Amino acid sequence: MPPQTPGFSLGGAAGGDFGYSPNATGGVNYFRGSAPITNAQYDSAQTLAGSGLRSGAIESQAAAAYQQPKPQLTGGAGGSAAASSTNPDYGVQTADINNHLGELNGLYNTLFGDFNAGVAGQKSTIDQQYGDLQSGLNNQFQQLAPQLRMLNNARGIGDSSYAATDYQNASDTYNQQSTQNQDAMGAAEQNLERNAQNQLGQYQGQLKGFQDQAAQLPQITNDASSNYRLSTIQTALDTALGPVQGAIGSAQSPQQLSQELGTQGAAQVQNPQALMDQLKTLSQSSVPQFAQDQIASGYIGSQAGNNNNYLLNYYKNLTTPQAA
Repeated sequence: MPPQTPGFSLGGAAGGDFGYSPNATGGVNYFRGSAPITNAQYDSAQTLAGSGLRSGAIESQAAAAYQQPKPQLTGGAGGSAAASSTNPDYGVQTADINNHLGELNGLYNTLFGDFNAGVAGQKSTIDQQYGDLQSGLNNQFQQLAPQLRMLNNARGIGDSSYAATDYQNASDTYNQQSTQNQDAMGAAEQNLERNAQNQLGQYQGQLKGFQDQAAQLPQITNDASSNYRLSTIQTALDTALGPVQGAIGSAQSPQQLSQELGTQGAAQVQNPQALMDQLKTLSQSSVPQFAQDQIASGYIGSQAGNNNNYLLNYYKNLTTPQAA
């Protein structure tokens, strides 16, 4: 039974101790001794005792006290007073997290679109570079073949095995270079695709990580510990905005995207040492000097980005008779 507030006492047959006690809902419970009574019974006893404080006044005071804000107490040493159990910034923090997540979703959607478009552009550039390289090689061979025939006819060996060997050597060199170009283009495209998938996977993993963090919100109740947990998520999302915006800028720049993905142009993937070996083989073949020079010039000229002067000098040294 709740503690009673003594009211008054009566003697005789109606005697006893009368009292009241405010309850947990803002009302009042009345007692005679330890037995509960009604407010009407309490008021009748008050009339007999000549007391002026009736149940109506008591209940008004109890209701007013119940409506007053409860003081927030902190426990001292050995105390058990309750501290505040809610986070006053809970609403602001959760709204901020949802706003950041919406912004990140939009940024990542832009990034995915720009990145895929940039990768497609990189592949197109690779195809164009190797296409130009192969086109130049085709033109060189188409010009060389009739020149070889004319030269051998003029020498009177147009129908000889020497002429056939010269043409076959030129054809073999052309086919070898064409195969190398195709292989190099395929390798460059595979490298681009592999690196692009890895990078895209990283972006997708980042976004999922942020979404997983935000998905924790329904499980974070508004209590005293929620401020720290929500602040941690806020900081992670806020810190991510800058890097994602930077990644969008890189995806929109063919040069930066090429550096990030390790893509190289057709000329860059050619191996100068392999070209030097080809020039050496050419200089030692039975192909006429005039034809050798044209083939070598075509080889060297197609390798934009290499040290062409060095390669030209290297070829001249191979074909120039050395003094005894």
